[in-house]
Amino acid sequence: RLALELFHALTDGTGAMIFLKSLTAEYLQQAYGVHIPAEQGVLGRLEYPSSEELEDSFQKYAGPVAASRKENDAFHLPGTKCADGFLHLTCFKVNAKEALDRAHSYGVSLTVFLTAALMQAMQQLQSAQGGNPKRRKAIKILIPVNLRNLFPSKSVRNFALYTTPEIDPKQGEYSFEEICKVIHHWIGVDVTPKKMAAKIATNVNSERLLAVRLLPLFIKNPIMKLVYHLTGERK
Repeated sequence: RLALELFHALTDGTGAMIFLKSLTAEYLQQAYGVHIPAEQGVLGRLEYPSSEELEDSFQKYAGPVAASRKENDAFHLPGTKCADGFLHLTCFKVNAKEALDRAHSYGVSLTVFLTAALMQAMQQLQSAQGGNPKRRKAIKILIPVNLRNLFPSKSVRNFALYTTPEIDPKQGEYSFEEICKVIHHWIGVDVTPKKMAAKIATNVNSERLLAVRLLPLFIKNPIMKLVYHLTGERK
């Protein structure tokens, strides 16, 4: 069994998969003498990395105008925090063909279908908490976006962003079909080169600020943690 765990500051799912494929090829070579050619996502272990592989594509494809960070606060799932930040993972296994057939019956992709299922569950959880319906928070799910599908990048560094479709329960309860439509059209509008370039610019512009770059880490870290809480986790 080969297991790989990477932090997203190093790379994203695409870069991690390329590394895992290359690692598997090297394992097969050393363990069984099987030669795997350097193609289809397998990198040659003896080849020097190309400049395209090492490229910081965020810097290259930042747009001329930055997107606003303003968003609605999101509903957060209730629960009890475990000691030492321990995380529980809940895993599901479904039949791929049956899931795809069900998604296609709603006229959406599997990503949209599964996201809609999560949104519907969160809508029901927030409703079960009771309280004034007019004070309910937006139901939002963060969906990763592989930017290589929008920009001609071959970087194996992190080059992913996100889109965050949402429904507003204050307007009333959404049916599953309505949620599917919201997510489908949200992705269609938001996941475009121009929209993503503006989101890239928002982050890149912050990195380029001289004052931010000169701040010592013991000052910068708590500030960035507060900013992330206000513009990230809460949203």
